[in-house]
Amino acid sequence: MAYQMILGDEGAFQTALRLLESYKKTNKVRSPTLMLLLALLYYRKGAGHAPEVPTIEDTEKPIKRKNLELAVDDLFTKTDPPDPDRPVLMLLTGSWLKDSRHPEQNTWRNPMDTQAGLGCVAPEQDLRIIEYAVAERSSCPHREEASRKCKLSGSACHNPTKKGGFGPTKVPSLPKALKPYERGFKIITLHPSALAMALGKGAEKIPIFPFLYALYHRSRLFGEPQTADLDRFTSDFFLDDSATSALFDTDPSSALNRQLLLCCITKH
Repeated sequence: MAYQMILGDEGAFQTALRLLESYKKTNKVRSPTLMLLLALLYYRKGAGHAPEVPTIEDTEKPIKRKNLELAVDDLFTKTDPPDPDRPVLMLLTGSWLKDSRHPEQNTWRNPMDTQAGLGCVAPEQDLRIIEYAVAERSSCPHREEASRKCKLSGSACHNPTKKGGFGPTKVPSLPKALKPYERGFKIITLHPSALAMALGKGAEKIPIFPFLYALYHRSRLFGEPQTADLDRFTSDFFLDDSATSALFDTDPSSALNRQLLLCCITKH
């Protein structure tokens, strides 16, 4: 049975945010990085949305950093936010942020970089191998473990706390999903194994129904829809079952999903 949620209820919206925050606290998922990854899924070439983000297999020019930052903002911007100067919603924390048109706002830069994000400067021939893209960065032949720096670029690599910067890194690394170029970025991979890796070792999957309510409720990009369901989400993001199941708990009977569904569903 499919479950369709009726949007427009502020109480249900706040419940969805509370449930997502509870999920994040339990699983320690890196919210900005995960949201960037979701944006890459939405804007990837072939998904049908502009601006398209090419992959390393494509001949198109990389997407410029600022254009990508603004596109991510758009995906999570709400109409009628509590503060008009902070329209971008961080889904897993409930935080409201300024958009990237403000020079001081750098929400998506860390998730894009190599030090604490999805970036990797390795040669394309390495990055085309999925086993390399999802391997722990501490095992990368281009990375010097003692200094936590890339031998190819000299930039920091997998130093997520940005403190100290020397010696082994205990925090599990993120997948190598975004390659920086001189003029922008291309997607390395969005393979299901890379998506699952982004959640972190041992993390539970994201409860889909609180996530969908938080994403679509008062969404500017999606035109403030009145309902939301899993079928719409997989169509909008052009996701197959393997990608969806890598990130999301779609079981309506699981605890966090059930709590949200009790207040806002129709069955069809």
